[in-house]
Amino acid sequence: MQKYTIVDASEARNNFFKIIDSVYTDKKTFIVKKAGIPLVQVTYLENKRKDPMAFAGIWARVPEKRLAKRILLLRKDKTTKSLPDTQP
Repeated sequence: MQKYTIVDASEARNNFFKIIDSVYTDKKTFIVKKAGIPLVQVTYLENKRKDPMAFAGIWARVPEKRLAKRILLLRKDKTTKSLPDTQP
């Protein structure tokens, strides 16, 4: 059984987010080829850290409420006018 899916570069470009979702949710591996030559492998990286804030970098030190306000201030679509109630 084949453990990976081969896609052309143009198909990978047109369906990039679908491929990423498939890699993340189904742990699939994709080989991207250009002009018939395999060039790139897209595969799931096993994450040892389960805390999403581990990826936040310097933002991990910013208090949650302040960070949410900053995000709302900088949003381009301005659809959300207030902070969601996060209190239990």
